[in-house]
Amino acid sequence: MTRLALNILFANLAVSYFFLVRRGQERSLTPPIVWPIFAAVGVLFLFMPPVFSGDLYEYLIRGRILAIYHESPYLRFPESFPEDILFSYSSWPHAPDAYGPLFLYLKSLPAFLFRNSIPGMIAAMKMINFVFMGAAVYFFARIAELLKKNDPDRLVRLFAFCPILLVTTLLDGQNDILMTAFILGAVYFLFKRRISLASLFWGCAFLVKYSAILSLPFLMLAAVKLESERTMRFPWKPLFGQALLVLAFSVAMYAPVWAGPETFAMMGRLGERFYTNTIPYAAQTALGFLGMKIPDMAARGAFLVFFLAVYAYLFYGLWREKESLLKRLVLSLAVTHLAFYFSLSTPFIYNYLIWGLPWLILCEWPMDTLLITLYSFAGIFSYAKRINYLLLIAAAVYLLTLGTQKFRSRLEMRRPMP
Repeated sequence: MTRLALNILFANLAVSYFFLVRRGQERSLTPPIVWPIFAAVGVLFLFMPPVFSGDLYEYLIRGRILAIYHESPYLRFPESFPEDILFSYSSWPHAPDAYGPLFLYLKSLPAFLFRNSIPGMIAAMKMINFVFMGAAVYFFARIAELLKKNDPDRLVRLFAFCPILLVTTLLDGQNDILMTAFILGAVYFLFKRRISLASLFWGCAFLVKYSAILSLPFLMLAAVKLESERTMRFPWKPLFGQALLVLAFSVAMYAPVWAGPETFAMMGRLGERFYTNTIPYAAQTALGFLGMKIPDMAARGAFLVFFLAVYAYLFYGLWREKESLLKRLVLSLAVTHLAFYFSLSTPFIYNYLIWGLPWLILCEWPMDTLLITLYSFAGIFSYAKRINYLLLIAAAVYLLTLGTQKFRSRLEMRRPMP
């Protein structure tokens, strides 16, 4: 009954969102109305416990390991502190921390503020998320302005009120919005020609979540092209200086909690298995029904080759771009994340969709209201389980609807004028 009630609530949310952000709503939601609604929604979520994921509790107990027990969560795990008030909430008591040191310091703050209050720690962690969500919306709006979009306010609503952003960030308390906000900031400052700030923002994104590495080659290439246009030569010195800046900042962040190779141990563990909630697994299963048995490693390798080919093509396209570098960068980031989701064979959790969300919206592909609604709710309705099948269905619905619309448009063009 709980699952049924949640499905009904989410279905209502899907319909509400679709009508809230569709084209033609400019007069019904003006900026003075939008932001109080945004703040009210965020505050309501702060005091709710996570529903679909226990990751928030994992963040908090590992923050407590650092803040209260003064140990590195890369070396000491929750199992070492069975007396802790959050120990019974941990689903991964034997696992080291999987995130960067900047996020480790941020998630230790709730333990300082609410040492013996679980609701207080939850609210504090979600407040951190809420602040970064506001920053992400701000940088998203500034990038939309730089792109000279026809209706930037609608795009901001499409992003800020996106259900998967609200659910993952404010209800479940996932940390993806921190990385996303920093990368949005890095792109904004890059195209404002503030290269050092852009480098530091990307470094912060990486020191929160290592998947920020997906964006690095594109941002570096964009920085090189911008500096080359300004100085009329290859910017060896600025490039080397920014690399040293990010390296020095990273070393300073890692130093207090460094655990040698064990610092990245969790990354290796996640890459060992072929997970059933991924697109490669769905493709392997479909081929199996047709009598084609594909070994796990072969399936994973084929999809990895596909991703690398797409990535190389996008990188080459960005290198050749001469007129609209920012527009091409946004497109490259959007397609890169879609290709990554398509190729991922390690755990595919619904909150990963946040990474590509802002870039997908900024691309303004046809029927974008339907596209983002399907994208969002395929993730939410998966309950972090069979997201692969729901995403494939969502893609099929979008492509079928888009194809039908284009077919109707062609028929109307061929009709004789009365």
